[in-house]
Amino acid sequence: MLMDIEFVYEIEDNSLIISKSPKIITRELLKDIEINSINNIYLCDDIEEIDSRTFLKLPELKSIRLSNNLKVIGEEAFCWCKRLKNISLPESLEVISNGCFCCCENLEEVVFKEGLKIIKSLAFSYCRNLKNVRLPDSLNLLGDGAFYMCNSLENVYISKNIKVLDKEVFCSCVSLKKVEMYDNIEKINKSCFEGCSNLSYINLSKNLTYIGEEAFYDCSNLKEIILPSKLEYLGASAFSCCKNLSYLSLGELITEINDKTFSRSGIEQIDLPFNLKYIGKEAFAFCSKLKNIVIPDAVKVIDERVFFCSNNIQEIHMPKKLESVHSAALDNSLYDGSNCMLVVDDAGKKIKIDCKKNKIIKNDKNLLFLYDEITKTYSFYYNGRCIRFNKDSIYNNKVVSKLIDHKYIKENDYIRVYFWLDKKFVPSHVVMKNMPFFDINSFFVNNNCLEWNKLIQLSKIDNDENKEAFFKLCYVLGVFSPSSSIRDKAVKFIKNNIIDNMSGEEIHDKFKDFELEKGYNDEYAEFFMKYYKSKNFMKYSNSYTVFDLTCTSYNNFSNVKKIYPNKTLNTNRAADVLLPEHVINAIKAVEYDNVDEGNEEFALLIGSYGYTQKQFEKLQKWFNVGKSIKENMRLFIDMDNEKEGITYKMLSKDDPIGAVLGNITNCCQIVSSDGESCVEYGMSEVNSSFITFNYKDKIIAEAWVWYDEDSKTICLDNIEVPNNYLQILEKNKEIQDNFIECLFRIEKNFKSSMKDKGFQVDKITIGQGHNDFKEILDKRFALTRKIDPLKGYSGFTDAYYQYEITRKMNNKKF
Repeated sequence: MLMDIEFVYEIEDNSLIISKSPKIITRELLKDIEINSINNIYLCDDIEEIDSRTFLKLPELKSIRLSNNLKVIGEEAFCWCKRLKNISLPESLEVISNGCFCCCENLEEVVFKEGLKIIKSLAFSYCRNLKNVRLPDSLNLLGDGAFYMCNSLENVYISKNIKVLDKEVFCSCVSLKKVEMYDNIEKINKSCFEGCSNLSYINLSKNLTYIGEEAFYDCSNLKEIILPSKLEYLGASAFSCCKNLSYLSLGELITEINDKTFSRSGIEQIDLPFNLKYIGKEAFAFCSKLKNIVIPDAVKVIDERVFFCSNNIQEIHMPKKLESVHSAALDNSLYDGSNCMLVVDDAGKKIKIDCKKNKIIKNDKNLLFLYDEITKTYSFYYNGRCIRFNKDSIYNNKVVSKLIDHKYIKENDYIRVYFWLDKKFVPSHVVMKNMPFFDINSFFVNNNCLEWNKLIQLSKIDNDENKEAFFKLCYVLGVFSPSSSIRDKAVKFIKNNIIDNMSGEEIHDKFKDFELEKGYNDEYAEFFMKYYKSKNFMKYSNSYTVFDLTCTSYNNFSNVKKIYPNKTLNTNRAADVLLPEHVINAIKAVEYDNVDEGNEEFALLIGSYGYTQKQFEKLQKWFNVGKSIKENMRLFIDMDNEKEGITYKMLSKDDPIGAVLGNITNCCQIVSSDGESCVEYGMSEVNSSFITFNYKDKIIAEAWVWYDEDSKTICLDNIEVPNNYLQILEKNKEIQDNFIECLFRIEKNFKSSMKDKGFQVDKITIGQGHNDFKEILDKRFALTRKIDPLKGYSGFTDAYYQYEITRKMNNKKF
């Protein structure tokens, strides 16, 4: 025991017992004590304040008994005490300072007592195991980021004396489900609940007047929220990416909707206030479920791309006092963006819309026009010119009359017909009926219309239904492409393979179901012409019948490319070639028996790659093991915060993508191939997983990754890169550097994350064997001598030689 005038303590069984102390306890007082091995601390009641960083980074501290007279806990006083599990705060405590319990990762419970007045910035940030928080009513200040990144926090009860929730208070609390608050709260500041992806319930204060920028950004489980009538301000992106938020009613005090306020949300219906005057940029962009909206008459300004890519909007009621609308206000929402547009002058400036034209309509062909409810006339805008017409004005043309007589068009299609009348000549009703509006111009480019006439005459098809199917085939193969070389190739193919070999009825049966609104796809056209001569092209059979998937393959080709994103037609590497069997697998996924409950989506994904029942059962077994050991993982890395360029993601054990990464990146990491053992280990072992490298939401490479505790090494066994991206990497120095920087982030974040979890990592490496971009790695990293790659693993590996990821090589910095 050590004693002086003011400070008396003893150590017993790794417990520090302080029996006498000055009112303020400091780190300096503890300088002669080996505090890093202390498990428990008992503070005497003399202590009224714990000074800043007094107990910072005590690795073994599990519990602390605080003074009953404690009033203030200083900045970072218990920061990084990772084994501290619970703490009871005394009734005397008034202030918890900045970062006080920051990064106490195992802290599960904090008992707050009445008397506490202030919790300052980041006080409990990164307390990843803190589950429930009930704040005392005496609390009147909750600082910025107070509970930032508390990943396990599920329920919060906010005290009745708090008037302001500061920025990022509960940001990234991904488990937060329920928030209860009193009616005293007047402001919710920036990013307060951003990234609370499980938040499903919050009762907003009735006196709330302000919701800041990104306050509820990416609260993807929030289904409904009642905005109080006193609300005056909604910040930019306040409810952006709330994918399940379907309905909102805004109070009458809201006069502005700021940029991206509801972008990428699930809004189906929204009631806008009568006093609304301004709608900001992309306010409702990417709202795919929004169909109808009434913009109040008080609105004077509609800014840029307000409804951008909200492609299901059918009707907008425009305000009568509108002063200006940005020329791109409705880009990609009500029209296709090529020829049909809102009124805009030749300089592309904002323009005025006639107040009488108060109804904008998108018909079932995605065509935009205005309907004057007073005069009952239609109008549309082309090349900055307003074209007005009524239905009678287009009846005289014979082709148009035939279209109308045969009921080939609906009333809302008159604008489409009128547009055709503005061309050199009006083609047959078969063409007019089927040509997608956005490609009408291409019918007249490079004499495409003449080539069509020649083809239809050569075919000797005289039945309208058969002509329609033939037209669809011509469109799909590129006869109407603006490129004459593509057009000529398609014409030649049709002459040699279709016209002389198929009757009109056969053409009708085989090609009538092409959905031309999908647009011309040059890769599909090339795929069709490359494999069409095959006897079984796009033929799929089950036990009962044979299906022809020709039209289905075109109609679903975008989905095929999602499943096989790196398969291509122009490559010399067999593994990268897109084959008909891949397309058939993606369209007609194999269905399996014995699918375990909860694995339905997993089975659907595996079926898309044509795996057999036996192969599926093997993958399902590994997948189930992976899910069962998810909580015991020994491999940790923080999420990549880089938003541009190439980024990384380590897959969770319950992510089914891990089973098919070899299919996605065209490598041998698949069942019944050389890399099967890598798939099994990555899916079912606690010290292994997979990392994907992503660019613009696409997987461009992947690596099986493992952690060897004996050598304290994390190894990316190989980095598998599809040939199309490998060629880009090899030729583009900037992209190479971007990829290497991503590897540096992996090295840095692996080491820090593993250390936080109590695992030592000395180096991060990449296997050299069969490495797709070995030449690039040779220039950047040093190569180790031959080593035993992973203790206890005897399967396939590329890591007998490894590159070490480091910014230094031969004392030279890169």
